[in-house]
Amino acid sequence: MPDFIYVIASMQGIFLACALLLKKGLPGKVFASIVLLLSYELFCEYIYIRYGWKIYWPLFSIKEALGFLYGPLIFIYVTTLTDSDIKFTKFLLHFIPFTLYVVIDINTFFPLFIDQHYLIGDLDDRGICTYRITTNIIKIFITIFYLICCYYKIRNYRIRIKEYYFNIQKINLNWLYFFIITAFFLGFIGFGAVIVYLFFPDHVIHYTQIFFLMLAITIYVAGYFALTQSEMFSIIHGNKDSAEKNIKYAKSSISKESMDLYIKAITTCFEEEKIYLDPDITISSLSEKTGIPGHKISQAINETFKINFYSL
Repeated sequence: MPDFIYVIASMQGIFLACALLLKKGLPGKVFASIVLLLSYELFCEYIYIRYGWKIYWPLFSIKEALGFLYGPLIFIYVTTLTDSDIKFTKFLLHFIPFTLYVVIDINTFFPLFIDQHYLIGDLDDRGICTYRITTNIIKIFITIFYLICCYYKIRNYRIRIKEYYFNIQKINLNWLYFFIITAFFLGFIGFGAVIVYLFFPDHVIHYTQIFFLMLAITIYVAGYFALTQSEMFSIIHGNKDSAEKNIKYAKSSISKESMDLYIKAITTCFEEEKIYLDPDITISSLSEKTGIPGHKISQAINETFKINFYSL
């Protein structure tokens, strides 16, 4: 693959990151940071192919450290999409591996408490040593762990939004599934690069080129969908928040007389106003039409028909 392709891909990543940064909402800004990381990594790969690593050694050390941020940032991105209650103090713990690596790696420049010989004593002409191989394997498995967490977080979120949103087909989570699963396999491909280096060093360059090409395509395609999907989630969160305010009352009992009145009002809305034809109908909107609290509607339907609201 021509080396200028890395430069073009890096520039495209910067433009995409700018678009995401300008987009309203925290998720776009988080994903922009992921795209910027990838753009920097692609640029470093261009430098490596064109000039080698010795002259620009600090650039590659920074790249190695930033690799520890992929997993946490992807997890934070998914969290900002699927959760309306974000506490940034919890996210700080996710940056501990990155911080520890920086503290250790700084000794490759200034041996503060670890002798350089123990870290990069076996550094070869390609800038590879046991220390770099070990840390790359750790990075890959950390990222894979976060991707698994993201997959289950998205799956649980899909189940959860069914309680608040009638037509989830409008909420396209397939692109997010695709991104997470593809990134998961890319993690294993990255691990394969280490195996190729150890046992088939003559083929590692071609293998790496394929890996970066797939990585760039995955991130940029996901970035495009990230530009077009975020607003829908704010609507979901609005429905979710209003419904969750009533959860603490959900266990209250309903008298038979009240239950009959609730069911009559709900049935009237469905039969006369044909609200089921509205693809965006929610418990919250039905509550506004009938004047019945959302949790009472859900409870009345569950106890009377033995089904949930969205099965009507």
